[in-house]
Amino acid sequence: MKQLFVALLLGVAVITGILWLNYGTTAVLAPKYAEIRNQTFHNTAAYNDGMVNDLADLHLQYLGARTQEQKESIRAVILQRFAAYPKDRLPAELRDFYFSL
Repeated sequence: MKQLFVALLLGVAVITGILWLNYGTTAVLAPKYAEIRNQTFHNTAAYNDGMVNDLADLHLQYLGARTQEQKESIRAVILQRFAAYPKDRLPAELRDFYFSL
């Protein structure tokens, strides 16, 4: 009976240790894994094409704006949305437009 109790206690301790180790490993590696996934996403053609299309649409809205307030609000959206986007990935026309703001 005593041996059975010790074996069960040891089994519970081993399982708890394995779960705790898994939790610790996940806590350390999860942020690094998420960063790699984020970088991979930002390097995809779909993301880059989408950003270029968004800026092209905003460019057309900016050109079609009737008042200075509309232009300023679109300008603020563009500057905020593309602040962290690499400008060298933009076509020359949109890059010139961005830097003219």
